[in-house]
Amino acid sequence: MFELVAFDVDGTLVRHPEGLTVWEVLNRRFAGSSEINRERYEAFRQGRLSYAEWVGLDIEGWRAAGAGRDDLIAAFAALELVPGTRETLLVLKD
Repeated sequence: MFELVAFDVDGTLVRHPEGLTVWEVLNRRFAGSSEINRERYEAFRQGRLSYAEWVGLDIEGWRAAGAGRDDLIAAFAALELVPGTRETLLVLKD
């Protein structure tokens, strides 16, 4: 029996028709473009941002844009479940 099962979301449980990650979807929706994703990824890759700083900047940007629970859910409307996701989660739940 497992007390916790964790999944990476992108490509494991869901996918976007254009291949966007969840972070890209949210930044596009709440920051207005995908450019911020490229800039922050490059800063992370060059060591100018830690992973925690990168995530913090993204989340703070969504908050600043007024993103609430319903807004986040609406932003995920284009995501599709990866085949087998529903069945896997039902087995784990049982």
